[in-house]
Amino acid sequence: MKRNSQKREERGFTLVEILIVMAMMGLVTMAIMSLYRNTRDSAYTQDEVVELQQNLRIAMDHIARDIRMAGFMVPMGNTPISNAPSNPVTGDRFTIRTASAAGRSLRIDDDTTVTPASEEYVIPQPSPPGGDANKARFTVGSAAMVDLFEAGDFVRIIRPPNQSQPLSSQFVVTNRDTVNGRIILSGFSAALTAESKANETFKSGDVIVLTDDTVNVPNTIEYFLEAGEVNRRENSQGAQVVASGITSLVLTYLMDDSPEATAGVASNRDEIKAVRVTITGTADSFREGQFFAGDKTRSITNVIMLRNR
Repeated sequence: MKRNSQKREERGFTLVEILIVMAMMGLVTMAIMSLYRNTRDSAYTQDEVVELQQNLRIAMDHIARDIRMAGFMVPMGNTPISNAPSNPVTGDRFTIRTASAAGRSLRIDDDTTVTPASEEYVIPQPSPPGGDANKARFTVGSAAMVDLFEAGDFVRIIRPPNQSQPLSSQFVVTNRDTVNGRIILSGFSAALTAESKANETFKSGDVIVLTDDTVNVPNTIEYFLEAGEVNRRENSQGAQVVASGITSLVLTYLMDDSPEATAGVASNRDEIKAVRVTITGTADSFREGQFFAGDKTRSITNVIMLRNR
């Protein structure tokens, strides 16, 4: 009896028992893997949504900044918005006019007369003998703003009452004094000669605006949607991608005599007082060849007032 009892105690698992345990372990493993995949897919999709929302905000920030600058120091007779297509903007150009596509300007604080013999040089050194008589020094209203300009920048000088240019030429920044709020520009001798003037006085309140090396007056900024990307173009130069993953860019124009309009504004763009911009994008539902549960669509809307109309 003792020997038989010992044999029963030494018995192992039967094949059926092993198969049952393996099946149970397989079910548990499958459940864990399913939970892992769902968690991973959710995390990947959330990453795509976060990136999409960032793209929407970036696109809206760029568009809002430029619309607010539409009409800034623009000559009389030029509407702030030069092209206002119906919605959605797909392959077309929504175009604004502004004196400075970069949005940088300086106010002149003192009357300054320039002549072909003007000689204002590197601050604070006196004029070197026989130096270039093509430069003039201006004291401006903000020493901090001077730091936004660099040697070699192209600028124009505009008179605010009628948005005209005392001298219709570009000038070049040759030096700047960020401590005392002064900036030196060159190109006056050639500008006076071109307009047959003996001199020109720039008055306190005239504005120096940053432009580029083109002759566009005023500057233009175009926005357009192409191949899922919002593009920005300055003065017909190469376009820059502002945001990707965008499916729709819708513009609604708020007019002086009506609550809103999406079309028919080509003949009365001067009556646009604000633009409602709606940007929609879709997060990619595919990542590394894996399909995840559905595209995620997000949208952002903002009403932007024209400050310089």
